[in-house]
Amino acid sequence: MTDLATAASIAARSAAESERLGHLHLDLVTALIDAGLFRLWVPPDYGGPGATIADGIEHIIALGRADGATGWC
Repeated sequence: MTDLATAASIAARSAAESERLGHLHLDLVTALIDAGLFRLWVPPDYGGPGATIADGIEHIIALGRADGATGWC
């Protein structure tokens, strides 16, 4: 499973290619999915981690530091 640091590293490495493509690079999207970053706020009752708003924002900030477009997405 990919972690946040690895996803951020992939975001930084693929930023130029994502910009050229006009969308996030597939390897980056796969890493974000694998890290569970699109499910952060899904409640545990529905199988998600139920992250707090503050934890989710910290993840977004970390991704945004690596690549602004990734943080935005």
